[in-house]
Amino acid sequence: MNRDQILATLRERILAFATSRVSRDHTEDLTQDTMPVLHEKYSMVSIIKNRLRVCRSPIPGTIP
Repeated sequence: MNRDQILATLRERILAFATSRVSRDHTEDLTQDTMPVLHEKYSMVSIIKNRLRVCRSPIPGTIP
């Protein structure tokens, strides 16, 4: 899984979570605001295995 695939997976999960919590009008904005924060916070994660773990971790407050 390359970097673009990882980011796409993260974006899909964030969008799904946002859709379950806020109005549809705000989900895209929330997703776009969250992606740079994740990039900054997890930029030091360089090993694909660790990135996959981040992608697959359950989102708090949801049923896995």
